[in-house]
Amino acid sequence: MEIEGESAEEQILSLTQQLEQLKEEKHLLEASYEKALTSLADSEAKMETLQGELKLAHDQMTTMWEELGRQQVTNPLSPLPHPESSPELPVQCTLCGDNMRSPDTLSKPSERQRDVENHSNYCSANSNDLPVASSVPSVAMGTDALIVSVTRAPSAAATWAPFKVVTKSGASWMNGRHFNVYRSQGDFQWLFEALQEECPERIVPPLRAQISLHATVAEFQRFMSRLANHRIFCKHHLFILFLSGSLEDIQSARAKHHPLSRQPGQETLFHSNQDKHSGALVIAKEYLSALEHNLTGLLREMESSGTHADCPASYWFRNISEAEPNNTYLKEAASSLCRVCADMEQHQAESDEAHVICQNLESILSYLRAALSLLSRVEQAVDRFLYWDEEVRICEEVVQDNDNDGEDSGLSEASEPPANQRSTEATACCQESKDYLEMMCRDLAPELANFDYQKEVELRSVFLEYAALFCEKFQR
Repeated sequence: MEIEGESAEEQILSLTQQLEQLKEEKHLLEASYEKALTSLADSEAKMETLQGELKLAHDQMTTMWEELGRQQVTNPLSPLPHPESSPELPVQCTLCGDNMRSPDTLSKPSERQRDVENHSNYCSANSNDLPVASSVPSVAMGTDALIVSVTRAPSAAATWAPFKVVTKSGASWMNGRHFNVYRSQGDFQWLFEALQEECPERIVPPLRAQISLHATVAEFQRFMSRLANHRIFCKHHLFILFLSGSLEDIQSARAKHHPLSRQPGQETLFHSNQDKHSGALVIAKEYLSALEHNLTGLLREMESSGTHADCPASYWFRNISEAEPNNTYLKEAASSLCRVCADMEQHQAESDEAHVICQNLESILSYLRAALSLLSRVEQAVDRFLYWDEEVRICEEVVQDNDNDGEDSGLSEASEPPANQRSTEATACCQESKDYLEMMCRDLAPELANFDYQKEVELRSVFLEYAALFCEKFQR
């Protein structure tokens, strides 16, 4: 009986220990459950905060765009193109008058791109059967409005001119007429090179080679839109000929056109005493170089899908914001995107569709490098003028010394000394370099202002697309 009593007590003791152990496990499970609930609540709060940040960034972009538009209205240096008529925000087809893109800037970028391509293919193939729009788009038909649309040509014309260029304009220099012309890739390349040769004092929009036909059409559209939005190129005789001339006119112009000899000679030299560390030209070049560096880094980060942990997207957005000298739209938008990207990078919430906007960012980078090229040409013109100005001063001193020596020795002046010939040549080169420098600088400030505004418009479109990608990520 005692053995049986001890055995019962041992069982009771074992059961009691198991019960205590179960109670401890229950407490641990309850604590883990409460911790999980707290973490879930924190995650939901952080998600709401990030969504609020995204909405705030979008609102700030919209507000800064409106302020930029109001400021541009007061600036007569360049006309204000409506945002819907910018290269990346077309809303109405010039062939049929239908909407080509949704006005909702937060709609899915890949869907918008597919809609545009499908509409372009259908509208171009059936352009002869489509009724002409009763009126041009009301948002862009001001006195000097110029709308250019590039699409694929119908199959019948694709072999000899695969691109259709449709122009609608109320401008006086276009006589208020609309034009439908067909152009080849060589015609676009000719226009680009001819404008570069005739207008070295301008920022000619880039024309990059593309692999696919769709990418080529998009590049030609950007090229045409930038020229149409430029206050000088939109009136240039070559651009007007390209938009309105027949194929025979274009071929004749390509055969007969001889660019003006306005480029400096190959003897351009460097003036060692020039101050390279101050001045408005140096400041502008440093700003553009810094922006090019930051945009290049941002592009590489987007192309690599966030694999560069040392320099994520937030790093490049912060650099872009800090490099802005004034409180511009670009500064505010980049700062907002920097905060949003930093929060999302902590949660490893990178978007998988950032490559959609890489083509647009590459095009803006090429446009930025074209502006840097203009500043380099201005620097070379300054160096050349300073060199020949110094050369003229030295030659004058040599001629004066020779004249004094000739009077003392009584030499005849029948033959002109070599020093006088050198002085005459230096004076002619100095005058030529001065004229060229004046031509390069005469319209430099308005040209840079026009580029700066166009750059802001296009970067606004890219940044809004980038913010839309993150909104899609949250929705999924």
